[in-house]
Order: sequence, then C-alpha cells, then structure tokens
Amino acid sequence: MFPLVAVSGNIATGKSKIVSFFSEKYGFYPVYADKIGHEVLQGKGMMEELVALCGNSIVGENGEIDRRTLGQIVFADEALLTRFNAMIHPRLIDKALAVIDTHVADKPVVFEAAILFETGWNRHFDNIILTTCERSEQIQRIIVRDNRTAEEAEHILQHQIQPDEIKGRARWVIDTTGGPDSFFSQLQSIASELGVM
Repeated sequence: MFPLVAVSGNIATGKSKIVSFFSEKYGFYPVYADKIGHEVLQGKGMMEELVALCGNSIVGENGEIDRRTLGQIVFADEALLTRFNAMIHPRLIDKALAVIDTHVADKPVVFEAAILFETGWNRHFDNIILTTCERSEQIQRIIVRDNRTAEEAEHILQHQIQPDEIKGRARWVIDTTGGPDSFFSQLQSIASELGVM
C-alpha cells in the first residue's frame, strides 16, 4: 500500500500548491473534494433533490446547477446548510474513498478537502497536512483570485473553522503566508517521512 495524505485548511491557504508539489515532484495521484462534489451535484436525480431543497433559482441558464447561487442560498441559512450538507457530504466522501481505493494500491495518493475536519472525514486519514495563513494574506488572495470584495472575504472566513481548533489533529501544519519558497523544505521533509523521496 502506498502513502495516502490528506491536505486540509481554510480557503486561500495554499492547499492546491501542496497537492501540486506532491503530484508533480513525487507522482502522487491527486483527488480533489471540490471536483468530486461538483460531480455529485451533477449526479442522477440530484437536481430534483436540490431544487426541492433550495428552489428553482439555483438552476442556471444552461440548465445545470449554478454553484455560486446555490452557495449563496445555503450559506445564508444555517438550517438549510445543515440539510444540504447531510444530503451531499456522505455521497461525496463515499465517492472520494472509492477513487482513492482505486489508485492507492498502485501509487501514492493526495486528497484535498477544505472541510476534512468539519465533516469528520479526518478519521479516514492518518497523514494529514493542515495549511494555515495569516488572515490579511488570505483576504488579499481571495480578493485577487476569486474577484471578491474584502467584506465578502471576511464573511467567508468567519464561517470557517479556526486553525487553532484543529492544529492538534493534523500530523503536519504548514504556514503558507510567505509563499511556496517559505515551505518547500518542509514539504521535502514530509516526503522523506512518507518514504517517497
């Protein structure tokens, strides 16, 4: 069995950079919770369930689920968000674990999931990397990358789990505030621990 690593952390903390490092340098197969979540949303019968939960406004002009509108609706209502998560999360992790199982016998796998701890998915992984970043830098990244306002960025961050609450549950914690050059050696050390150098 090859190494399996999960990468988690709040928005704009460099998770994708970590995944790219392991994928490009050491041949890890990348699995992205966001991508699988998108596939789940496109699954058979899912549109009907989501429209019943959130209304017709979540259907875009192309006839598919508009993820941005869906997000705005569910994140504005805690009770609705709870119901949405209960609908989506079990399907997402089941599909993700199936994909991981398909590949981990042949090569190392890295799984990126921002909500690893909030959902309890962390129980499936022994090797977890948690990415952190100074809040001011996160906000700037969100503004530039996602074309959001500072207020929107703050709103997003207020609804995410605080790193101090989960640092003790990750095997490694990487501060990405200074950019890739600042944590490259730490990633090499992790690769060495995993035996993939």
